Amino acid sequence: MTDVYSYVPNLAGGRTAELAQIQLGAGGTRVYSFDAAGNQSQVTQGADVVMMTHDDANLLAALDRPSAGVGSDFLYDGRGFLRHAAEVEPDLLMRDGFETGDYACWSAVVGGRAGGVCPRPPQVGPVYSSEGLLHYQLKEGGVGKIPLYFARRPLAIVTVSVPDAPEYQFLSVDHLGTPNLATTAAGAVSWAGGFEPFGSDYAGAGPAGVFLRFPGQWLDPAWQQESSHTSFYYNVYRWYELDIGRYTSADPLGMEGSGSQHYSYAAANPLVNTDPDGRFIPRPCKPDDFQWCQQQCQKAQRRLERCQCFGLPWCLGVLDYAVAACRDWQKGCPPCPPPPPPRIDRVPPSRPHFPCKGDHWVYFRYDQGPPPQCICRRSQIFGGCL
Repeated sequence: MTDVYSYVPNLAGGRTAELAQIQLGAGGTRVYSFDAAGNQSQVTQGADVVMMTHDDANLLAALDRPSAGVGSDFLYDGRGFLRHAAEVEPDLLMRDGFETGDYACWSAVVGGRAGGVCPRPPQVGPVYSSEGLLHYQLKEGGVGKIPLYFARRPLAIVTVSVPDAPEYQFLSVDHLGTPNLATTAAGAVSWAGGFEPFGSDYAGAGPAGVFLRFPGQWLDPAWQQESSHTSFYYNVYRWYELDIGRYTSADPLGMEGSGSQHYSYAAANPLVNTDPDGRFIPRPCKPDDFQWCQQQCQKAQRRLERCQCFGLPWCLGVLDYAVAACRDWQKGCPPCPPPPPPRIDRVPPSRPHFPCKGDHWVYFRYDQGPPPQCICRRSQIFGGCL
């Protein structure tokens, strides 16, 4: 069975990148709508409708599925990173957690006038690093989930539901950094499988507690059930619709990000490429490839800033070395030696260093003077808070 995709026409007689509808090989049609800013606003399949509301910053503010009577609200921090997501309780009239202390509800569903125990809807409060890496989740009931990484690849998920009694779930990942195996602290396999090429969960990762997906993506019950015929993963700067392998909004970097493929994920090649924050495909650092380096030096600085090698903790230092080597090569100087790896500065809480309250990391680069001296001078650069 083959699905047939149709796209919105443009004024020149061609087609835009906005998806109009999918003629499903199994029968039926799925229709897509977009707002004036290019954000997906509605997905309709028969009587089932998923409505998507975006705020003035083009961030997804709400998901609603009227046929199932469910919805979700989303809040973001000043960087545009998701800060809170929760399932909406449309029938809740009043909640009392202050006077009685028992978190009682008065609604059309539970309790009536006498009140009753509030159901706990799924919700999550994620915390992101300055680089857009998920560091912590606060779940309903006070449960905390902490992903642990090495070189931006997930190693484990620590669940803290009881103080001083964390539970560890260790992860193995594929060549891209996507989980494909989970084990307990005792070494027993708790989940095995992986995902379909565009992210579908065929092996039950969600029920096994594995919420991480492709690099930078994750799923939560706070919005999972709001979509019946489609599912969404959060991807830092955008939302990813795994059923069709596309984003629900255009690339925020425009042509500088994904070129003309405004909604495409990983250039439609998820077996090779990744898109860790929903803006562009990371390119590898090649400090010894002078042809590559010369091409990079000829491009705008914003292109250099988004060329990162994910998977190496000293990627920024390597990139600086590549750019410096390019400049040196162009003016006839031999390249400076490679910079040392980044360093973590341990700072006690009693002596905070602005802008960090605690530990931070720095990296190094060499700047070279003009020939014939070609003197290399090493600089220390602030990398970020830990």
